Amino acid sequence: MTSDFWDSVVLITSQDEDEYGFGTGFVIYRDFNSTYLLTCAHVVRDVGGPEQVKVAGIPARAIASGTPEGFDLAVLRVEGLLDKPLLKLSGAGQPGSRWIVPGFYSNDRTKTKRLVSLEGELGSSGPIQEGGARANAWDLKIDDGSDHFLQPGYSGSPAIDRASGRVFGVVIQRQDNGKRGLAISLEALPKIWPQMPAELWEETNMVRTRLETRTAPKASPIEVFFSYADKDLDMQKELEDHLSILRRSNAISISNRRAIGAGKEWQGEIDKHLNEASIILLLVSPDFLASDYCWDVEVMRAMKRHKSGEARVIPVLLRPIEDWRGVPFSMLQPLPLNSRPVTQWGNRDEAFASIAQGIRTVVEELTQVA
Repeated sequence: MTSDFWDSVVLITSQDEDEYGFGTGFVIYRDFNSTYLLTCAHVVRDVGGPEQVKVAGIPARAIASGTPEGFDLAVLRVEGLLDKPLLKLSGAGQPGSRWIVPGFYSNDRTKTKRLVSLEGELGSSGPIQEGGARANAWDLKIDDGSDHFLQPGYSGSPAIDRASGRVFGVVIQRQDNGKRGLAISLEALPKIWPQMPAELWEETNMVRTRLETRTAPKASPIEVFFSYADKDLDMQKELEDHLSILRRSNAISISNRRAIGAGKEWQGEIDKHLNEASIILLLVSPDFLASDYCWDVEVMRAMKRHKSGEARVIPVLLRPIEDWRGVPFSMLQPLPLNSRPVTQWGNRDEAFASIAQGIRTVVEELTQVA
């Protein structure tokens, strides 16, 4: 079984050379160029905070977190690690079942970080509370006669059910000089990460109704409105496809002209969504700037809402235009972040993936504010 999970477990350290804290994390999800990992909130704190995390030597960022005193979990996102296999998740453990915990510890003499697996039997569970929500935590009993015990670096390690090979919890504490430990159940994960992709739970043994009854209500999706010229329809569809994970995870809803149902008054529906959307994407091209409707109605209304703080306007550069400085949204940071129009990229999928990543960042910022 070691070969199944060994490559999924990684060392968490700090980008700051003066910070010596470290811990363990493991890969749980991937989209486009990003890999998502799970560790402990206190590991993120100990390495210097959400912006100082390094995963397997690569800078990363904490995008969701509980508290070290409560739901001691954190979700990390890193660009890369695309070769790392994903560990399968489970929502529950069984008392008396066998478990494996792979984690890192530091050799006192050489300071070398070693990855070593512990084994034992699952004990009883009890509640952990954060705010008004609760989640179970499991007692981990390490086998008598074991050559190794839980060390501080094991924080963030996956607690894996021996029979199923699925992760049922994350190690958050060592007890009794490392002969025992505590693992928080993964039922806490959606409580600290409301935008958690539904795909994470497709193959778990957690009953969906249990999640729905024990999880705080999720926030409403953030509405994203597309403003574009008819000649750019194909590129608009491509970008929308690259936002499908955000849409499927209920992080966003998408509004555009094609989404207007039959029999509805076209102009009224456009105005409604333009006035309600939290994010407005201006798909910039020569045809977009030449469109009287896009310019006089959608751009002007979008900029008015942006200046009043009602919405975030994001210019998306599809095709080159002659003079960027002359447009009313010239002061806004466009996507892609390198300001190179999509048609000038060698690979359009890479361009749209970069744009989708920028939009995801804004969605996360707005979600935290909400």
